[in-house]
Formats: sequence, structure tokens, C-alpha cells
Amino acid sequence: MDISCDFQPRFCKNTYYSALKEKFDNIVRQYNSYIRALMEFDVITENNIRIGFGNAFSGRSGSQRWKSCKGSLYEYAVCRAIQEMIDRIHELRQNVKIIHGLKLDSNEYRAYANQIIIRDWSDILPDTDFIVVDSNNIVRAIISCKTSLRERLTETAFWKMEHKDRNIEYIFITTGTNREITLDTNRYIIMHILDYTIITEQNNLEGIIRIWKNKYGTHNDFEKLIFKIGGIVKLCEVLCNYINNEEERNKCKNKCLQFGHS
Repeated sequence: MDISCDFQPRFCKNTYYSALKEKFDNIVRQYNSYIRALMEFDVITENNIRIGFGNAFSGRSGSQRWKSCKGSLYEYAVCRAIQEMIDRIHELRQNVKIIHGLKLDSNEYRAYANQIIIRDWSDILPDTDFIVVDSNNIVRAIISCKTSLRERLTETAFWKMEHKDRNIEYIFITTGTNREITLDTNRYIIMHILDYTIITEQNNLEGIIRIWKNKYGTHNDFEKLIFKIGGIVKLCEVLCNYINNEEERNKCKNKCLQFGHS
């Protein structure tokens, strides 16, 4: 298992990020599970963490700083939750690697970077929070995790289209708190371009699916397309998909059901 959640934030000052991560880790000890904490990430960060920083995250500049730092903390929370899944499921631990995107610049991981780089006049590495690698050292998926959509869902869709001939799947992970995800443009990207969308907060997931079901549920392909969207259990099952041995893959998926009660 190559996953490491001790990465440097890209859009948050180290001093803020270290303090936020420490507070988050302390709260997780009460949950006894990073998976459970990820399922309540917005409540934890907005109601239990942000208020402890006084003026640092208030006002217009502070609010922007908070969005950036919250995004970095979400990336950490997703990483620790995936790490917990891998630790608890033997088949994942033996067959799947999760590697942080920042490692892809190093010579040690160059072989993986070469599989996703876009070569033009220079080598262009797509926006990558994590890659998923199978037991044959093949990059099977790119994970992008964001607390807010804005232009980021479109960016992820762009890279998916650039990789459409490489058999690399794209997994978009979000809290689902901002209901702009239900806008038709975003709904189209989620249902028709990305391979999987994971909404980590269960209430948000249920609300979003309910909106789509009421609006589009009568379409013949609705059930097929909505299957690409899910929560924590779905994330685990998707990771199991990258196990090459069918028997181990099925065992892994059965064990994912435990996270529905996390």
C-alpha cells in the first residue's frame, strides 16, 4: 500500500493546514473512524473547527482562505478514509495501490506518471489528487476530490475526455453540500462523462438522487446512469473493481457493505 496522507497542501498555508488537520484528527478520535468523520465532514468543519480560528477565516479574504484550506482538509479526510478501507479489507490491501498526485513528480513514481501524462510540446500532468493502481502496476483510475464544484467538475470532465482512449476511469468525490451539482450542465457531466461520482455525506446523496429521480426517473436509461453515483459503500466497491482476480474482487465488494453502518 503506497498511500500516504502526509502531503503538503497546495492551496492552504502550512500553518493553517497543520492546525486544521490536528483539530480534525482530535475530533476523529471521538468517531473512532475516518470513514464516519468523512460522512459528516461539513458539520465537523463548519460547526466544530472553523469557529475555533477566530478572525483567521472571517471577512471576504478569510472566507476565501477558508474555502482553500477546507478543500485541502477534505483531500486529507478522503485520503484517510480510503486508507482505512484498505487497512480493513485484505483484498484491497493486497491488490490496489492509492498514490497521491504530488508523488508523481518524483523519479520513484515516474512510471505511473507516464501513463497519465499528456504529451504535447511538453509533458502535462492532469489535475490529480490520487491515482489508483492495480496489481499489474497499471493506472486504473484518477481521483479528484473537491468540496465545491465551481469550474472544477468541468476541469475533471476535460481530463476524462483527454484520457478516453487510455482506459483510465475518473472518480469525482465531493460532499454534495452545494446543490449546484443538480444543475443540468453538471448533471450531464456526472451521468454521461465521468465514470463515478461519490457524494460522501449521506443526506446530501439521498437529496440529490431524489431531485434527479423526480425530474428524470421516467427515462429508460435513468437507473443505468444513476448507478454511477453513490456514497461511501460505492467508493469502496469502485476500488474493488480494480482487483484483477474475480473471486477476490467479489469478496472485497461484500466486505464493503460494512461501511454502510460506519
